[in-house]
Amino acid sequence: MSCWPTPQSPPHTPTGGSPHDDNRGDPNELKTLAEVVQDLSGRVEELTDRLIEAERAKAQVEVQKAATEKDAAIAQSEITHLVQQLDSLKSDHLAEMEQREKAFQDQLRDTQMAGDKQISDLKAIVDEMKARPWWRRLAG
Repeated sequence: MSCWPTPQSPPHTPTGGSPHDDNRGDPNELKTLAEVVQDLSGRVEELTDRLIEAERAKAQVEVQKAATEKDAAIAQSEITHLVQQLDSLKSDHLAEMEQREKAFQDQLRDTQMAGDKQISDLKAIVDEMKARPWWRRLAG
């Protein structure tokens, strides 16, 4: 017994023709096979077209994504710049408000001091008039 398969003789055709005649096949089978090959070719072409369209759509999405990311980065940069401007304006405004508050407090203090001086002067006049005898008070 050998471990190698034994060669088999080619099958014998009942029509008596050679074994190579069977390779040609029935004309109907060839027509069917041609239709199947044509159908498969059409499907391959359709799938190829769909794949190309999908790749184009994917590329377009990638381009849009990149553009969106670029726009987002620009917007973020503008927002950061605007926040810095607002912080600067806020700081300037607060400094101005503090300066105005100080000026107002100084003016209020000066006004109070002037009013206190007038009151003090008037009290001195009243005290001086009270110190005069009554007849001199009438004469003024």
